[in-house]
Amino acid sequence: MSRILTLARLNLTQVLKDRTGLLTLIFVPLMLTFIFGSVMGGGETRVPVAVADLDGSAQSREIVSALDETSYRITRAGDTEAAAMAASGEAAAAVVIPKGFAADVLGGVDTQVRILKDPRSTASIAIVEAVTGRVQRVAANAATIRIVQAAFRDASAATGAHYAPAPPTDIYSYADRLWSPDPPLSVSDVPVTVSKVRGAATQAMGFQQYSMGFTLMFMMFMGLGSAGGFLDEREQGTLSRLLTTPTSRTELVAGKVAGIYVTVLFEAVIMVGFGAFVFHVPWGDDPLGVVMILATFGLATTGLGVMISTLVRTRGQVSAMTAVLATALSMLGGSYWPLDIVSPAMRTIALMTPTGWAMTGLTDVVVRYQGASHAVLPSAVLLGMAALFLLIGVARLKLE
Repeated sequence: MSRILTLARLNLTQVLKDRTGLLTLIFVPLMLTFIFGSVMGGGETRVPVAVADLDGSAQSREIVSALDETSYRITRAGDTEAAAMAASGEAAAAVVIPKGFAADVLGGVDTQVRILKDPRSTASIAIVEAVTGRVQRVAANAATIRIVQAAFRDASAATGAHYAPAPPTDIYSYADRLWSPDPPLSVSDVPVTVSKVRGAATQAMGFQQYSMGFTLMFMMFMGLGSAGGFLDEREQGTLSRLLTTPTSRTELVAGKVAGIYVTVLFEAVIMVGFGAFVFHVPWGDDPLGVVMILATFGLATTGLGVMISTLVRTRGQVSAMTAVLATALSMLGGSYWPLDIVSPAMRTIALMTPTGWAMTGLTDVVVRYQGASHAVLPSAVLLGMAALFLLIGVARLKLE
């Protein structure tokens, strides 16, 4: 076992030393994920809003806080610039809060918050609703000031004594505190998320589709390309020299295969990590299912690479086969588009490929939240493919 692990570690070290190839296998898939994900709807998910806060007061900031920054991309601007952004479509709407807004609110003077929007934009509807809700809260607090002041005036008139109300800012703050943590009137928000499981028609979109697809595609590139190392070492005589050592043929083959498998998993970790933490791709909430599929797909890819390396004669042929086969299997298997949008015949063909089974499993686990149980069948099929490919490859493998 120690010899097998040593050979596997050596193979990974060789991959890491090839900085040009390593950069290609990391930078290219990430660049493709970004380009395809952005073009196909996986880019900016926040609604752009231009905000012209001409008052800069606590009350005006309260209006702006209605636009949650996780849902809205806020650009601060002057009123003219904000209006221009809304008119050009650069922003879904422009929120303009006039100068003296707080003084008017506290002093009982009618004032308005303007929202400039494109009537054709559906995103602007949410902006209007969010700002209107917060304006109503500010208006209620301002009405409280008027009520308290009127009550003190009535009490003074009825008793002949002078009763001075608290300053308007204090009354406003007191009224505003009554909204938190529970407002006097509220809507019961009952999310329909007892189960996250989504229907079989739910498809991966944007970054999620291409993060999964290109992860599989470049795992295959890594597996097929790394398996070409058998040809390199056989031509250089490295394999035959290793057989003169206490290392047996079984240990040598197992170590080399394990090394290829480790490099494939290394590619998977890079792609999933960047997808999750850089592109913010949701990889589901069942890591076990994801690990099962990626681990077995890595084995199938490794086995396919070993088998291909025994069917060709030169490293150049391996490179050509890698480019053609990895791209073709990825396209057939759904790396570039969801399998649900292709014909039944093409879906049948997809399930003849390792990529098709892996994408099917990942879609069920990651996109549809159907749990690790839906990773069992794809993982079993991928294990079967891996066993078949490795059996053929090892049987045909020549070390000398």
